[in-house]
Amino acid sequence: MKIGNCISNYSSLSKRTQNKREAKEKSNLNKENGKVVYEKGQQQENNKTSSDYSHLKTKKYTIDKSKIERMKMELDERMKSSFLKMAKDSIGNQNTTYKTALEAILKDKENKIQPEMIEQAKIDVSEGGYWSASKTADRILEFAKTLSGGNPEKADMLKEAFLKGFEEAEKAWGGSLPEISQKTKDAVLEGFENWKDEMSN
Repeated sequence: MKIGNCISNYSSLSKRTQNKREAKEKSNLNKENGKVVYEKGQQQENNKTSSDYSHLKTKKYTIDKSKIERMKMELDERMKSSFLKMAKDSIGNQNTTYKTALEAILKDKENKIQPEMIEQAKIDVSEGGYWSASKTADRILEFAKTLSGGNPEKADMLKEAFLKGFEEAEKAWGGSLPEISQKTKDAVLEGFENWKDEMSN
């Protein structure tokens, strides 16, 4: 055995023994003082992530209820605005078709309007036709339900928008709307009431 190896082995053993002695002395000193101290091992010292979580920061999230309410109100306003426009356009188009049919009948003697147009206008505004009171009311109510996701709690808000749209259609017409539009209005209002009743069922 070479002397160099022996000295090296002795140095290494001596160092380990000294480290153990120092650790024991520290431990005894801490016990005497009534403390228990945790000493990090060298491996833990080098690898802080195993026990040191100080690098992780806790994030705090808060819900801004007032912002949520504002967004809901904006959404409701957009819904009302879209529905009001649709209601006004539906009633307006119904009246335009009705007026065309009426004028066609009155001017028929002058033969200025094609007979097919007169017949189509009569069919469109007659019961079951595309612009009849029941079919127009059905489309308006279907649009209201689609727009609100079928939520009956929105019925009053959309009913109010419909009535406003109806008033605007009357202004555009220049006064009271024809009977077909009044029947449509009644059917829509009845539909809103039936829809609201779904909440209690």
